[in-house]
Amino acid sequence: GLPILANDPHLGLRAPAIWYLARITAPDGSVVGATLPGTPFVTLGRNDNIAWGFTNTGPDVGDLHAVTEADVTGSREEVIAVRFGDDITITRRETATGPVLDPEHFPAYTVPEGADFFALQWMLDEPDDATTGVGMHILAGEDWQDFVDAVRNFVAPQQNMVFAARDGDIGFYAPARIPVRDADGNWVSTIPFEELPHTRNPERGFIATANNKIVPDGYPHYLTGDWYGVNRIRRIYEGIESNDRHDLDSMAALQVDTVSVMARQILPVLMTAEPASEAGREALVMLAGWDADMAVDRPEPLIYAAWMRSLSRAVYADDLGDLFDRWYADRRVFMTDVLTGDLGAWCDDSTTDAAETCLDLLGPALDNAMEQTIADHGADMSAWRWGDAHYARHAHTPFSDFPVLSDWFTIETPIPGDGSTVNVAHFSYRTPGYDVFHGASYRALYDMAEPDASRFMITTGQSGNIMSRHYDDLAPLWGRGEYVEIPTGWTMDAVPEGMSVLELQPGSQ
Repeated sequence: GLPILANDPHLGLRAPAIWYLARITAPDGSVVGATLPGTPFVTLGRNDNIAWGFTNTGPDVGDLHAVTEADVTGSREEVIAVRFGDDITITRRETATGPVLDPEHFPAYTVPEGADFFALQWMLDEPDDATTGVGMHILAGEDWQDFVDAVRNFVAPQQNMVFAARDGDIGFYAPARIPVRDADGNWVSTIPFEELPHTRNPERGFIATANNKIVPDGYPHYLTGDWYGVNRIRRIYEGIESNDRHDLDSMAALQVDTVSVMARQILPVLMTAEPASEAGREALVMLAGWDADMAVDRPEPLIYAAWMRSLSRAVYADDLGDLFDRWYADRRVFMTDVLTGDLGAWCDDSTTDAAETCLDLLGPALDNAMEQTIADHGADMSAWRWGDAHYARHAHTPFSDFPVLSDWFTIETPIPGDGSTVNVAHFSYRTPGYDVFHGASYRALYDMAEPDASRFMITTGQSGNIMSRHYDDLAPLWGRGEYVEIPTGWTMDAVPEGMSVLELQPGSQ
């Protein structure tokens, strides 16, 4: 009857893992969750009374201003030391709104006529001596008001913060310092804390965020026009509303869910394709019975992913020309609107006199996709497996870039999902294959009725030492959607079987 809070922030994958699982126990209670090495607090987690989780909001907190040489108010030289090479000297120039972006280093920005370059005005240029203290204040929180008081001074980057408590409260706050602009785009103030997006105990009985739009159309302040989309949040709503009551198992199933709402939505259109090849026709037959689950042990996700990659090129490569390689990506909102919304005109090939429709592109795109996939995975399409092509690559900096050392330091594991599933697993359109570079960096399920039953998982392992078995022992569990528990009852006098204790004693001079 008490809240369950599920949190899985999506970040770039790496080895060692970004997060470190930790438990801090003091005379007045325990805190359990994920910390960042070097910080003295649990960043995401729970104490004995409350639990909290973050995901990125993605606000617009940076503006480019076209400026001239006359706007420069000062400059200084900075020297970048380069190992095995010559030092590089950069002249940093300042304007009243921020630093100049040197065209030599930012060639993608086309400066308008009458200006010499752009200057960047960025919220993080403002002083911030408060954000680092927020983590310490949350640790001692006992209720919603304590949580709100703790995050009041949070500056950046803006986070969708979800909250649950043992007294039954649930809540949401998106704190940060966000600029308010006048009609000319000048920064005149920041959004007052009380007017930032927040809610407590909503009537529907749950709170859900997935980098989606978090404010209604009538919200008085501008946050951003670049929201993630609705596929994941729709699936989360479906999962929560499908049961009147949830437990840790049902929330775990939702957290690692791999059904693509996007695939489910556009499949009826895709199935109208008229491929010319036998492989294309076979692919259509296989997709006809597919439930849109991007599972590791099925061939259909690979067929679908290859087709969408090929179809995306067919839809907008002609329009972008030389800019295509830069913008070629898994553009889910755009492609859904092209196939099922009001953007179908993009299917017309601008390089021909004929007026092509999306139906004209579907078949050839499928034929091309199957030809390439057969070359990579063999002619037996029924033997294809999404997990054979789609695996998380946790790259080590710098040793994953060295041919011999890469096999030792890089951690790879097959995983389900794609960029549209609740269990996010992004791959790039611009590189061969389907290596996953971005996903759930941490998973946690906090049970406020029984806090010690809460579940946790990070991406690789607890050790950064390549010689330790804990360097990568959690990666297979993470890939399969499994969890571990971190009870607070462990003490020096009651060490679990198979565990060891490291004592750090103060030294003497």
